[in-house]
Formats: sequence, structure tokens, C-alpha cells
Amino acid sequence: IRAFLKAGVMEDGWVKPNKLGVPQGGPLSPILSNIYLDKMDKELEQRGLRFVRYADDCNIFFKSGKSAKRVMNSISSWLERKLFLKVNATKTKVVRPTKSNFLGFTFWKSGEYWQAKPGDDRKIKLYDKMRELLCRRKAAAQPLSLVFTKINQVVRGWGNYFRVGDMKYFLIKFSQWLRHKVRV
Repeated sequence: IRAFLKAGVMEDGWVKPNKLGVPQGGPLSPILSNIYLDKMDKELEQRGLRFVRYADDCNIFFKSGKSAKRVMNSISSWLERKLFLKVNATKTKVVRPTKSNFLGFTFWKSGEYWQAKPGDDRKIKLYDKMRELLCRRKAAAQPLSLVFTKINQVVRGWGNYFRVGDMKYFLIKFSQWLRHKVRV
């Protein structure tokens, strides 16, 4: 772990020393985050809070906005005092679950249960990616089999990532739109 942390970062073809923290985007970054933030998990469990965390992304759930703000200040202070981490004030916020975005998912209430679904921004990115792949001048210049292979890869990858979420009606609408774009 020490060798990984001291390895440095490559920028513009030059290796620069890593002064502080874990290099982002590396294969060990999520693992090291999970190891280091295990203390935070135990603290949140001890306080009886409901939360979900993946690497350094974390959501804590509350019934009222007032208690959410109070605990956010308390947890931010705890992270700075005990783990010596700086909480990014621009990324940290108190929002309703329907307005949140956690790893591309947002949430909605179905009866008495909460469910996940792909965020609107991720749906827009999927449409944009398909428009790029099916751009007439690009698609016409490539073999049809290659175009369909790329479309299948993108749609399968997107579907596999978001399959835990509820997206039946979106997929019906998207597949109609995609068939129309392919025919055009």
C-alpha cells in the first residue's frame, strides 16, 4: 500500500510525486477508501443511522431536513477530527431522495418502499451516445455490422449497470426511439 501511495501521478507524460491522498482513478483507490472509511461505517452504525456507501461516495438517510443538516455538520466535523479528511463542501448537500444522484441513480417511492431508477442525466447521456453512434455521416462510413455491434455494447453496458433500478417504461420509450433512429 505504501508503494502505491508513493508511486506518483503521471501528468502530460511526466511522473509527479503524490503529496497527499490516494491517486484517483487507480484500481486500488476504491479498496483503500473502503479500508480507511470502515471507521466511519462503524460510527454511523453506532449512531443508528441508515446509510449506503461505495468507496468515498456516501448517502445518509433521514426523515426530516432539520436532522439531516444537524447530522451532516456532526459527521463532517467527525471526519475532519478523527480521520483527518476534508469534506468537499461543494459536493456535500442535503437533498430529498427524489432529487439525489448517487452513482447515477435517483430514488422514488412506490407505496411504502423506496426504489432506485437511473437518473435523468444518465438517460440523456444514453440518448446522446446513441445520436453520436447513429450520426448519418459516421454510421454510413462504417460497415453496418460494426455500427450495430457498438450500439449493442453501449445498450447492454448501460442496461447491466442500471438493471437493479426500475426502468421498464423508460426502456419501452427508448427502444421505440432507437428503432426509429436505426431505420432513419
